[in-house]
Amino acid sequence: MDFKGYFVTGDGKRCDPFTITDAYSRYLIRCQIVSRIDLSHVRAICEAAMREYGMPARIRTDNGAPFAGTGLMGLSKLALGWMKLGIVHERIQAGRPQQNGRHERMHRTLKEDTTKPPASSLRAQQSRFDNFRYVFNNERPHEGLKNAVPASLYHPSSVRLPRKLSEFTYPKGLLLRKVNNSGDISWHKTRIFISEVFRFEELALELTTPGFYRVYFRDLEVGELNVEELRFRAARRVV
Repeated sequence: MDFKGYFVTGDGKRCDPFTITDAYSRYLIRCQIVSRIDLSHVRAICEAAMREYGMPARIRTDNGAPFAGTGLMGLSKLALGWMKLGIVHERIQAGRPQQNGRHERMHRTLKEDTTKPPASSLRAQQSRFDNFRYVFNNERPHEGLKNAVPASLYHPSSVRLPRKLSEFTYPKGLLLRKVNNSGDISWHKTRIFISEVFRFEELALELTTPGFYRVYFRDLEVGELNVEELRFRAARRVV
């Protein structure tokens, strides 16, 4: 998934198309104008797509917001939500759009077919995107698919989006700490900053050597805690 770069419609309104494709079949799941490029709008579109088509095993994005963050390990609240659903978030390397080559190729065709020139309004532009999506999926042969159309190869996921997240249970023997609104955890009447991305999340601490703990968010190791110096050091950036 990605944003296709904004442009201006004939009435002077900014247009930000958000797109989701299936990497295997090239099926264009969403091509939707968003009013704001932020967590709530993107998450709502993703959840609507998952309710309609099922949950993917993996999601690949670039390192832009709201997919990635600028803080600890490049994690974002959106990515944490995917982790809770059991979805692996793959992020391409910075400056390597070819790692999302199929999606970028679709964007080039989308631009050529729907934005030259732009439509007169956002509503008219969305109508163009809807028509493009139908043709792209059902009528346009793809050389990379041996001239088949994406709709002939695409199958929705059988994994349904749950109505409620199941509780995650850490292994016994780990210390558990809840992150507060400031991104801190408590440690013997003091507080240690971890990251604001983990606000209100539960972390687990595993003693490795005296005074040092590995810190986990669910199955992901996020860093090391030095309790003698009251200092947290993040793990390497997730890519």
